[in-house]
Amino acid sequence: MKVYKYKYSYYLVSQLIPAILIIGVFIWSIYQRIYFPENILYRLLVIVMPVVIISTFVSLNTPHKVIIDGNIIHFYSFGMKHSYDLKKVKKSMLRNLFLATNIWSG
Repeated sequence: MKVYKYKYSYYLVSQLIPAILIIGVFIWSIYQRIYFPENILYRLLVIVMPVVIISTFVSLNTPHKVIIDGNIIHFYSFGMKHSYDLKKVKKSMLRNLFLATNIWSG
């Protein structure tokens, strides 16, 4: 079994800070919608931002930990886990990430 973890500072910058900003924009858009109900931009933000928030927390696009255990790979983020059987994976695409050298195996 191999365990790969991002440094906490990278995880904080790549996942938690954007999530906090997204939630802040959502709260701000609710406030603006209450005081300026005729503005269509605030109405749109109130509708769209919950979808963005949910996709940020559910997608696990930047996991803080990856475990490869035999033929199964596990991705962990925000207290959730997605697992995939490597035998069933037909295609995978990797890309170079900023600060990717900061991933360590433990």
